Amino acid sequence: MKKPIALIGFEADAELARVASCLRARGAQPIGVDLSRFPAASRVTVSEKALRVDGVDLLRCGAGLLRQVGYMWPMPARAPNKKQWGATYEHFARWISDERECTSLKYALVSILAEQMPVINPIAGFTYHQMKPLMHAVLAEAGVPVPEWIATNDAAELRRFARRQGRRGPAAVVKPLAGGAEVVAAPTSIGAGPLGRAPRLFQRLVRGDSVRAYVLGRRVIAACRIEHGACIDWRRDIRSLAPIRLDRACAALAARAARSLQMRFAGIDIELTSAGPRFLDVNPTPLFVGFEKYTGLDVAGPLADDLLALAADARP
Repeated sequence: MKKPIALIGFEADAELARVASCLRARGAQPIGVDLSRFPAASRVTVSEKALRVDGVDLLRCGAGLLRQVGYMWPMPARAPNKKQWGATYEHFARWISDERECTSLKYALVSILAEQMPVINPIAGFTYHQMKPLMHAVLAEAGVPVPEWIATNDAAELRRFARRQGRRGPAAVVKPLAGGAEVVAAPTSIGAGPLGRAPRLFQRLVRGDSVRAYVLGRRVIAACRIEHGACIDWRRDIRSLAPIRLDRACAALAARAARSLQMRFAGIDIELTSAGPRFLDVNPTPLFVGFEKYTGLDVAGPLADDLLALAADARP
């Protein structure tokens, strides 16, 4: 009898729904766990003998797929006006006092779960995605080629970085230090003035063929070339997607990148340049349903198979 598989993330997540469908087609039971509903509409208990969410003991599962842990909602708007702030003030005050405790319990639950059974991916992989400088440093240490970068709020350091790119060399981009916000072109006069209170992550802009590769375990299970408009961040203007096969060296680097960041499953953004591949980002919770739809590639099927194989191997 196949053990259930825990799918941890938002109820409306299309990727989780796709994996759940694949698991059912293989005779397995997916158990959805939406921690974003906690504490308002969900009950969570962590003890020595049980990890329960809404009465379901997750320790009876054989493996898990972790996509989102979630925060308390609704959060205030990024730049709330007085009326919006007044409407959310009480909630925000509760958030300040409660979110630390709620986050601690949710992260304890998924961390303990990963100690008890195979989980794709454990929290460590998420940590790298929330600390992009650490991600880039670990990739470089592992021998994965990453475009030159700097994270700083020091204008003088940034000017030195800009000079190293050369007057006629490639420009730079500004990236989020955490998460997956839009990547934009850096101003031509980077470092000319103060950077403000928050640090910024700048990276050398590289041009080539944009590729998204999906790594599972030690191999690339799918890859596609992305034709896009003139924008820096291809997510803003995808024109077409075409399946490709990475050469052996690039595929090996992709697998090494995921492994160095403790990700069994990852979506990796690569630029295939005239100087070789350059690795831009490694995402522990990549979108793939749209890529499957427009390329015919299968990501969810191998992922479901891997979860079931891990669950079978982990049986006592």
